[in-house]
Amino acid sequence: ASELNNLGVRVATLENKVGNVKATGDVRLRYQGFEKKGIINEDKPSKKSYFDYRGRVQFNAQVNENTTAVIRIVGSNEFGNANKASVSADRIYVAHKFGDELTAVGGRFGAFVGNGLIYDDTFDGAALAYDNGKFSALAAYGYFVEGELKGLSEENNLSVTLLQAQGKLSDDITIGGFYAFANNNGSKFASAYNLDGDSFDIYGGFADFQFKNVWIGGEYATFAEDAKEGGNDAWVAGIGFGNYNIKEAGSWDVKAQYFDLAEKAPVFSSTWNQPANYNYKGWLATVDYALAKNVGLSAYWAFNGETQDGEDVSDYYRAELNYIF
Repeated sequence: ASELNNLGVRVATLENKVGNVKATGDVRLRYQGFEKKGIINEDKPSKKSYFDYRGRVQFNAQVNENTTAVIRIVGSNEFGNANKASVSADRIYVAHKFGDELTAVGGRFGAFVGNGLIYDDTFDGAALAYDNGKFSALAAYGYFVEGELKGLSEENNLSVTLLQAQGKLSDDITIGGFYAFANNNGSKFASAYNLDGDSFDIYGGFADFQFKNVWIGGEYATFAEDAKEGGNDAWVAGIGFGNYNIKEAGSWDVKAQYFDLAEKAPVFSSTWNQPANYNYKGWLATVDYALAKNVGLSAYWAFNGETQDGEDVSDYYRAELNYIF
């Protein structure tokens, strides 16, 4: 009894020293290359090849039984470039749980819209999320602040009320959809996306079919109001095979996807590694392999790409090593 008591005292002392903050993170080493020197759009490097790195550390602090405060620091740079190093906080938020299925979040957090075609990045605002394992729904209000919208002031950005839901029809089939009520606070967004009128709403839907090691999926998104010219529809469809999980050494998968993104498509910061967010159509092949536990190698090849007018787009190559801890 006394030994167990002493052990309990030592564990309690250790817990007090460690505190209530948990640190996790990841590191990425990446190569990007193009078949021909040049750019696809203004956000891509003009050089034929490009090496960079990124590190992220996230701190989760347990405020109380139901409340967590989160801060994530990210630093990135191109190898050899002494002028581009950047360090910033891309996650600063508080999450409060109401039971096991309902969570409220406020601050700067990650938003995953639909199945990731239009946006999978930082969001400023507040959200209420419900998830019971079979059905999930989210209501959020705030701003997209990365990708094509990065650098916009609050006056020129969109304020978005986002409603989305997804459910499992079976263990193999998941479907979902979203509607974003978007209000333009200035004129820059309207002119950039060539919209005619006062509506900037965006909607879309997706379906995923996962049969053992075979995946088939697709997503569609568009503005509720048509662009004056150039079109604004975006869609992707793909097929894959494998069971890649970076935490399981030796796991792998392969995918092939086709993207068709109109000249004014509402694709701001996609989860996929297609070489352009708009005015692009072409194929993307992906291979993932877990070299060891928590170490993953991914390679991407975008090929047969062209603009919506049929002009050739340079093939795009990308390879990256990802480490999580």
